[in-house]
Amino acid sequence: MAEYFVPFIHRSDESFSRESSENYRLTLQLSTSGLYYCLMDISLSRYIHLEAYHSGETDSEGRISQLLGWIGEHPLLTKPFGQVTVLYEPQASTLVPSAFLDESSLALHADFNFRYPAGSVIRHDSMSHLEASLIYPAPADLMEGLERIYPGMSFRCHSSVLIDGIILACKSATPQKRVFAHVRSQRVDLMILEGSKLIFFNTFRFTTREDLTYFLAYSLEQLKMTPGSSHLTLLGLIDKDSGLFEMIRQYFPDPGFIGYPEGFGYSRIFTDIPAHYFYNLLIAPLCVS
Repeated sequence: MAEYFVPFIHRSDESFSRESSENYRLTLQLSTSGLYYCLMDISLSRYIHLEAYHSGETDSEGRISQLLGWIGEHPLLTKPFGQVTVLYEPQASTLVPSAFLDESSLALHADFNFRYPAGSVIRHDSMSHLEASLIYPAPADLMEGLERIYPGMSFRCHSSVLIDGIILACKSATPQKRVFAHVRSQRVDLMILEGSKLIFFNTFRFTTREDLTYFLAYSLEQLKMTPGSSHLTLLGLIDKDSGLFEMIRQYFPDPGFIGYPEGFGYSRIFTDIPAHYFYNLLIAPLCVS
């Protein structure tokens, strides 16, 4: 298992104890390119532990067995926790207004909007800060395996938490258009808000820096916006000294990075972890009931 999961961040507060796991809230995010998780001390609403891993390339069937096998052998992740939320990054998803959602026909919604692998369960997340639901596929064997490890867990698409989290962060924003780009491995989740109202969301797959900047510019063009006059906030795994950031700056004059979500305490271990890296993990408790 070890060769598929390579750690790149591992931080623990001095107060952290494996034997106190039932006092912690676990938020775990799974993707085709990695696995990330953090622990919060529930009584203090304070984050005290974070680990992040890159994974090697493999087919989807092998990926699921590797993820479940790795989690099942991890000395900490198999502990009992007070609360567990799992965020999953599917290959596709779609937003459906609540007025048009038919929960008995989720597969029809999915079939109309995207392809999905055989053996998938079609799920939907009701948004907390948007009159809509997000429909997406999740592998049935992944769901079953996680339920065995974490009975009673909350399972959400990473996009629904991301959207709710950004809307929540913009609740008191002035009614101007703002662009948010969540950068992942070969994918970017692009959101445009007008005040706290979501007016655009889409996920694009990219292989080059030019691809990403093209999708940003194209999406703005659809809304008659221009990069030079639009404020862009970045989040996810992107660094200020990267070539990708430098290319983005050619189009957006002053891109910024999102900060840590408000409402929580943070151990000093987070001092050297860029605030924008794991926004989804950290905002999840405010977006998942």
